[in-house]
Amino acid sequence: MDTFEFEKKMQTLADAFYRQRGLQADRSGACKKFDCVISRADMPGITQKIEEKFNRVEYPYKNGLIEIVQDMESADLGWYFETGCEFLHWFECTEVSGEYRLSVLYRLKWDDFKKWFNANLLITRPKVVKQHYGLTFNLIFPWDKCIKEVETCKKYLVP
Repeated sequence: MDTFEFEKKMQTLADAFYRQRGLQADRSGACKKFDCVISRADMPGITQKIEEKFNRVEYPYKNGLIEIVQDMESADLGWYFETGCEFLHWFECTEVSGEYRLSVLYRLKWDDFKKWFNANLLITRPKVVKQHYGLTFNLIFPWDKCIKEVETCKKYLVP
């Protein structure tokens, strides 16, 4: 399953998770600025712009990956610089019987995450990958350290 297929499938599962919590997810305006807008039916007009990341937990590292430059050739900036989100939703995805499912959601206020990330740049390391957009420049950071140190990080188990 390629990255786009995986993300699309996980977004469907995330939408179901949001519904279970009384939230509505609107992806109609999704763009480089955010992945979805969530709201509550009982609180009209109150919305939150969300950047979602879906991390496959079978990878042998407990690190996060931040896209700094989406395409090196065109110098197209990655989501870290382009997002206009208010919250980062970082889902851990676990494979069960050959199918991926959401297992944990970490919810962080974007400004707090970005402040932490910028203060911890010296502990990151680069990773360049060839993806759908071309050569992408990423920074790998210690996710376990991040979730312990960003005070607004909340952890939710996904049933």
